[in-house]
Amino acid sequence: MRLYYKIELDGREVMPFSPLGLSVKGKNLYSGLVLSGKSDVVKVDETFSLIQGKRAKVRDYCNEQTFTFENPKNKQLQIKVRVYDEGVAFRYILPGETRAEKSRILKELTGFRIPLDARAWLMPYDEAGVYKPAYEAYYTDADEVGKPSSTGLGWSLPALFSINDGDSWVLIHEAALDENYFGFHLNNNCAQGVYRVQMPEPDEGDGEGKVLPESVLPWVMPWRVVMVADSLGPIVESEMIKSLNPPSKISDTSWIKPGRASWEWWSIQAMDRDYALNIKYIDMAVELGWEYCLVDVNWNEMEGDRNIESLIQYANTKGIGILLWYNSGGLHNQVFNMSPRNRMLTSESRLKEFKKISSLGVKGIKVDFFNTDKQFIMAQYFGILRDAAKHELLVNFHGCTVPRGWSRTWPNLMTMEAVTGAECYAFSPGFPKQAPYQNTTIPFTRNVIGPVDYTPVALTDQRYVHQTSYGHELALSVVYQSGLIHFADGPAMYGAQPDYVREFISDVPAQFDDMKFLDGYPGRYVSLARRTGSTWYVGTISSLDESKKISLSLDFLGEGKYELLEINDGSKPKTFTKKTSHVSANDNVKFVLQPKGGCVLVIKKVE
Repeated sequence: MRLYYKIELDGREVMPFSPLGLSVKGKNLYSGLVLSGKSDVVKVDETFSLIQGKRAKVRDYCNEQTFTFENPKNKQLQIKVRVYDEGVAFRYILPGETRAEKSRILKELTGFRIPLDARAWLMPYDEAGVYKPAYEAYYTDADEVGKPSSTGLGWSLPALFSINDGDSWVLIHEAALDENYFGFHLNNNCAQGVYRVQMPEPDEGDGEGKVLPESVLPWVMPWRVVMVADSLGPIVESEMIKSLNPPSKISDTSWIKPGRASWEWWSIQAMDRDYALNIKYIDMAVELGWEYCLVDVNWNEMEGDRNIESLIQYANTKGIGILLWYNSGGLHNQVFNMSPRNRMLTSESRLKEFKKISSLGVKGIKVDFFNTDKQFIMAQYFGILRDAAKHELLVNFHGCTVPRGWSRTWPNLMTMEAVTGAECYAFSPGFPKQAPYQNTTIPFTRNVIGPVDYTPVALTDQRYVHQTSYGHELALSVVYQSGLIHFADGPAMYGAQPDYVREFISDVPAQFDDMKFLDGYPGRYVSLARRTGSTWYVGTISSLDESKKISLSLDFLGEGKYELLEINDGSKPKTFTKKTSHVSANDNVKFVLQPKGGCVLVIKKVE
């Protein structure tokens, strides 16, 4: 017997029979299997807290059951299944007693069968390169199911599908990936609509590291996740990926503080750090009430009286936490002109570095250029998180894989890149044309699965001129969720904005109590609301070439009266306008988005 599964939603088949199974060295665990046992159904119902995410409290509510299969040689494969309101997750377990000898997976046969008449939003998987894979390609737009990717290497996670003209929506991802497995992508040969688990490409990470994963027994593998809903809202709002991860391993999390950061690299893209310029960005953080300042690549080359120690000391006197950039280093990484390099490579080198910088008052690190999803790099991610937590350091991964819910287990993980972000205005000539579509696709794909370090509110035209409006760029600070918001622009640009815009970027938080999907469609427009206390922030952006009328119900507000501030695009390009009014939960708020425009609302309770 071969193993298959299918998924139905309210009696409708959304994922037809799809393959399961593993090929393990010395074991066939995909054919000739018989069901030898199954556990009782266990109801999981617990609530946990998140320091940063879509909401502060998350209910993990599902039914769980484990099925045991045996092959003709009595070798077992267990499949643990969880069924949530918004989807299904399953994971493989190889039972057995722990011993020195490791098992090796030769192939995972898991597939996800999508009806051929569905539509797909998929990102091509990167070809290996100096900076790739890094999940920085562009999503397709309601494309045909079963097409090969433009790179010939398949498709990245997450993958979004519309079934039966939007009658159902499916998002494919994974959760609870750890040091014992690889990060998968979807295969290229999917002509029949079967997207299979694909291992990392051999030449990733400059060919360094094994492709086939190994582990001692028992071997508990990552969750394969299929979110399913009859509309986009439950998927966009879901924290299912984090729910599937283990609880926090950090007992005292009082030092973990989400926040906003200034960042001078975007303004100059220089390979050397300008001490005086960083002083200005620290001062800007003070003026705007932000918590952090990120000092980027080659900070270790600042010398003399204007070195990094002096800069950190200055920031300490101003109450601003410094975040420092690092190269992940190692043979997998051929970026040699950006340093510090190799300090993140081993636990010994990490702990030495973390002890030093934490004693100086540094609050966090940004680690770049991982370049592969092979198992050994997963071990490096987890080693960095563990060692950073020992010295109370926040972590931001760049040039990295996509989130798999790790920030529940390691809440010092504040954000991850894995997105085509604002930095591309400096070096990608095709980005301005792609950005409006990409920006309105990320909330339905990449940001569903975890925090995204897009570096928003980039108002200055860099080398390549924006097509998005000022209102669009401002709204990204609300539309995108990230535990650290690295505001891209600088003192001159922000200083030139109206007082109400400066007040907004001073107040918009990086930590929220709740969120709601209000309206939108992938690649067209989106409107999201996020709450902190009794105040709601609403961000709306459009990719359309024409203006669009928006009408949003405010039924998510609680009882009472609220003051509404609307910041929208002005009548002239690169300007803002504002309106104020009083509203309640019974009202609808209406406004017009300019072409490729955006709008933010701040709704504060007054009585």
